[in-house]
Amino acid sequence: MKQEIIETIHLIADDGKVFRRIESGELMGREIYLGYSHYIGGKLLEEPHKDVPEDFEEIDDPSLVVEEPTEIPEAEVADSSDEAEVTESTSEEPSESSAEENEETTQEAEE
Repeated sequence: MKQEIIETIHLIADDGKVFRRIESGELMGREIYLGYSHYIGGKLLEEPHKDVPEDFEEIDDPSLVVEEPTEIPEAEVADSSDEAEVTESTSEEPSESSAEENEETTQEAEE
């Protein structure tokens, strides 16, 4: 039996950072174990590649990037004194136009 001892390197990114493979641009996450890669960038390699820390760069975590809110121009902000007053009708009686519509609908249904 042949036994090979392989040293594993465990990398942990700083808070708010992730690792990206330099060659392919793939995001690898906050924590990675280096070993042999058989695929890089979704392509099968002819021979496995032994990963080294230099294959990766530490970047800001894109999922934590918050876009700054855009400012609303003052012209678009409505002044409370310019708002129109809304009045509610408390009348229970239907308006003449809706009474005519109801009558027409009733006549069509009878035919």
